[in-house]
Amino acid sequence: YNINPFIYYDEFSTSNSTFYFDMIYINPTEVHNDYLIAKKIILNQRVDGLFFVGSPVTEDIKFCLKKAFHSKKSIKKHIWEMFVIHEITHKVLNNKYNNFDQVTGEILSLHSTIYSNSHLGLAVMYSYLNYNKINPHRIAAMKYLNFLAEKTNNHKLASNPGLIKKIPINKLKKLTMDHFNLIIKNY
Repeated sequence: YNINPFIYYDEFSTSNSTFYFDMIYINPTEVHNDYLIAKKIILNQRVDGLFFVGSPVTEDIKFCLKKAFHSKKSIKKHIWEMFVIHEITHKVLNNKYNNFDQVTGEILSLHSTIYSNSHLGLAVMYSYLNYNKINPHRIAAMKYLNFLAEKTNNHKLASNPGLIKKIPINKLKKLTMDHFNLIIKNY
């Protein structure tokens, strides 16, 4: 796939994979914004009023971003990779599986992100849960939460997503992969 970050396209305002069969667009402004927020969090600077992946920064998001990066030098690279992984997952679903269902796409893209960098992916999930309206992103995060609650036999997860941070990363990755494979199996 062509991943073109530095070419301006009128039809693109946010990172996406929907317009062209063989192209994914990553908006460098979005990446840079999320990088600056993550860097501020790691440096224990104030982020009041700032938005990470479209959501006001919460304590859960701060916790995950601090855990996601071992140094501030790798932040931008990992955030860029997060966007790429997310959009490539959408593209593969569209092109290989002919699946254009937004909720399924968001669930599987979220899974791919969590599997790649668990804490960064969880920060994205917490952002989705914090959206003010019901949309495919928020529905995807809620479905993932419900799956985790069922599989860990901890039904408090659905009403208290902060508890996910207590699941060991290896177990979280396995559960995430299991859910991903369960969904893909149906296609």
